[in-house]
Amino acid sequence: MMYVNIIHRPSFMDGFKFQQDIAHDLGFKTTILFTLQSLFEEETIRYCLNERDKYGDELGICMSTMECKEIEELTGSRELMLHLFSFETQKKVIDFVFNRFKTVTGDFGGIQWADGIITTMLNIRGII
Repeated sequence: MMYVNIIHRPSFMDGFKFQQDIAHDLGFKTTILFTLQSLFEEETIRYCLNERDKYGDELGICMSTMECKEIEELTGSRELMLHLFSFETQKKVIDFVFNRFKTVTGDFGGIQWADGIITTMLNIRGII
């Protein structure tokens, strides 16, 4: 038996929708990883929630880059990598992102990767 995990990030909606359509036409479910910016784009949110509800796709968070106006406003920095922030700022960013994700999707879903601070924050929240 073969398992396939198809992971998409909704950065460019036309290409993203094309990839989703092909995967679903072939009978695959996908994992949609919201970029931080896409957590603030209403069209993207509606589309991704519909994909989850219609096809059973998994929703998660891609935190590989902090490129997002709201994160810049929160931190006062244009830094793109979470691990380069202070521990306190990392906690603030993670709380902000998790709360936004839960507001958008109704749950905490998954994340693309977890370093020590993210794992600690997931543990404190009782998610893992």
